[in-house]
Amino acid sequence: LLQNHGSLLPLAKTERLETYGCGDEVHFRAESGSASGTEPNIPAVGDRCKPDGGSACPYPEDALKVAGMEVTSFHLQDGGAGPRDPEATAIVCLVAAAKNTEGTDRANLDLLGADTFPLTKYKKSVVWVIAPGPVLMPFAATAGAIVLSSLPGEMGGAALADILLGHASPAGHLSLSMPNKPQETQVKANPTSDDYAEGFEVGYRWYQAKSVKPNFAFGWGLSYAKYVQVVSASLSTPCSNARPSVRLQLRADIGDNGVTKGEISHVAQLYLQHQKPQPRKFLELAGFGKARGLQNGELVLVNIEFDAPRTWGSNASDKAGFGSSWEAVTEYKVFLSLYGVEHVQELFSVNNSGGTCKATALHSFLTEGPLNFDQDEAVYEHESAREIVAAKPEAHVWPKQPQDAVVADTVAAIVNDSQAEYKWTADAVQPGRLSSRPTGWQATTMVLATGLFALVAVLPRPWRDSGRSYTTTTTTEEEV
Repeated sequence: LLQNHGSLLPLAKTERLETYGCGDEVHFRAESGSASGTEPNIPAVGDRCKPDGGSACPYPEDALKVAGMEVTSFHLQDGGAGPRDPEATAIVCLVAAAKNTEGTDRANLDLLGADTFPLTKYKKSVVWVIAPGPVLMPFAATAGAIVLSSLPGEMGGAALADILLGHASPAGHLSLSMPNKPQETQVKANPTSDDYAEGFEVGYRWYQAKSVKPNFAFGWGLSYAKYVQVVSASLSTPCSNARPSVRLQLRADIGDNGVTKGEISHVAQLYLQHQKPQPRKFLELAGFGKARGLQNGELVLVNIEFDAPRTWGSNASDKAGFGSSWEAVTEYKVFLSLYGVEHVQELFSVNNSGGTCKATALHSFLTEGPLNFDQDEAVYEHESAREIVAAKPEAHVWPKQPQDAVVADTVAAIVNDSQAEYKWTADAVQPGRLSSRPTGWQATTMVLATGLFALVAVLPRPWRDSGRSYTTTTTTEEEV
């Protein structure tokens, strides 16, 4: 879901709809390669969109009618005169204009009818974009809502209807940047060869490094859960051989406006930025995880693993660089986002140099409270950065939450330093709220673990130093 002005979606069951180009003009047949001879399964008109997936449902106009909506269908070219019913919501389906085959690229990034369909004549409009890659969307400033599908397939019509009517909540995010114009980045195609001189600055990295705002940025995607709080975040094993991970606890304020929204999920995205030895101007996606089944005020746990950043040891333009090796990034930051690379909040800083490792929390949940992600605010920032006039939204007022138990967990990270000694560091996980106090076996385990930790801490150093060199550090809530 790229756009949803005025919370147009999900639609109420009483809405009257006019569809334009949402029948057999929705084209997704393979026209080249080994799949070109395979016709998709498209039943006759009366046999489409049967309940429980009993038959294919590729076209939205059929799916919306089967769902009980009042629908009047038109070809895309019939929309030039404006709406027949001024109060109806227009559903406009646009597909990529240029086709690509094996060995060739698309000739352009256009959508059929995107530059001629008069969206300004329609009071309420939803545009469904079907595109296999980047496309131009010059109508973004005038469309009420924009939903994008890459390869919707034979059930694409049913899937869109579920989103429009709130039977499902959109949770997808862009895996690429949507440009403002053709050939926007510095990557140019030469007739015979390319030199790949752009280095790491390709795709969304280029936009960030050059401070250019694409039409829609990498990772952007909206949800029917507009307000989400992260109430705790912990970083595990940032310096060991194991993959680091970030554990999050989220809750949402979904509200109750009488419109069905189905199961609501949100995708949390982790981004890293190199600080040392070579700082970078851009962030990189490191991992993501989905918080499923969000309900009002209920905590949902998400754990996201990622690879500690490394760089290849060769110099730029070194044609013998294949003989180099991976080198560690000695200092980096970890960011969290729900709305893509342009809307991030700092979580942690990791410094792994000189044989020691330290991870520091950049947000204190104890003193600063939860991290708030306000979708209305993210949309306002998105539009303001693109010089689109928009009213600043009012700050969301979160309902009072019950007083949960505050629990500080402890995670052990083992670091192999340059002297091949092992340094044991107790990394204090950010204290967060849990839905209830631990009971039964959980409480017993915590007591035993705490007692064992305390016992090791007070034992004489000769016993602790036998065989290995251990260093026990006292942590504060600022260290993770």
